[in-house]
Amino acid sequence: MFVLNSLKFETVLRNTKRDFEELMRIYENFGLVKSKKQLSEDLSGIMETNLERHYGGTAPKSDKDPDFILEDGTAIEIKCTSTENWRGGTFSKRAGEYILVTWELNESNELLMFVCGTYLEESDWVVSKSKNYYATSMTKKALNNLVSQDKVKVYLGNISEGKRRNTIQILRKSFA
Repeated sequence: MFVLNSLKFETVLRNTKRDFEELMRIYENFGLVKSKKQLSEDLSGIMETNLERHYGGTAPKSDKDPDFILEDGTAIEIKCTSTENWRGGTFSKRAGEYILVTWELNESNELLMFVCGTYLEESDWVVSKSKNYYATSMTKKALNNLVSQDKVKVYLGNISEGKRRNTIQILRKSFA
């Protein structure tokens, strides 16, 4: 099962939420408009920083290295998306621990997230069929299959079968 302590990781998530919302206020004050992809990268970077603060370890800043390495050497990849499919490049195919985040801002600019942790093998990632697109992906359907096998720790939000046949629903939440 995923390696992060739930109580300590909740603090990381609460601080990440606070810091991301503050960043959104700064962007708004400066009139900066960012794409959802750029905001996902910002969210990932803020989470890396908060993991360093609360777990020790390091957050290397190169794409060839994992996003975060615990003091015991455990590598963790962080994948943030504003959609419900996670994408990654060449290094996403490596086996290891992953934090998967999908996010949105509600009408009050409050950050809502679904956050889970799981161990993924290279075979869990789907390679693009397009010759012009290099990214691998993890769909919500594939993630829900892992949930049903008890291979995922959900920290915030929910994932479940939808009301319509063959649909998966992800619920993003804030903290109570």
